[in-house]
Amino acid sequence: MTLEITSFGTVSILYENLKIGRRDIANSFGLDENTFASWLHAIVYLRNICAHHSRLWNRVLSIRPRIPTSPRQKWLSSTPQTNKVFICLSMISYLLNQINPHHRFKVKVKRLLRKYPNVDTAAMGFPSNWQSEVLWKTNLIDFSPKPIREIFK
Repeated sequence: MTLEITSFGTVSILYENLKIGRRDIANSFGLDENTFASWLHAIVYLRNICAHHSRLWNRVLSIRPRIPTSPRQKWLSSTPQTNKVFICLSMISYLLNQINPHHRFKVKVKRLLRKYPNVDTAAMGFPSNWQSEVLWKTNLIDFSPKPIREIFK
């Protein structure tokens, strides 16, 4: 119960300082312990950028996560830029797939990008074929209302 009220940054520090159990925790997500630790650190950094209302869309991230060498689940087919937002969003999607395969994160990211079509996704490190990646495909149907201009196209 204590972890439910602990900040994500504190969880990252706790994991980093564990003497035993690090490998088991990382393995439960299908990652090695160093990759998992780097992902936690990068996600905390991303969260802090957002929490402090800093510019995110085309930011070059100074904390670069490790790329998994042999993840349990499908990862990306090509190596993404490790200093852009897309890698962090992909990591979050991967971790959520481990916890709850029916999460709505992918749908929400796609909906947000549809809502703002002028956003340059390439500036955030999104490859042109990102939606065809297995990691980004979803079985969920997006029931969100479409803008009226999209309905009458």
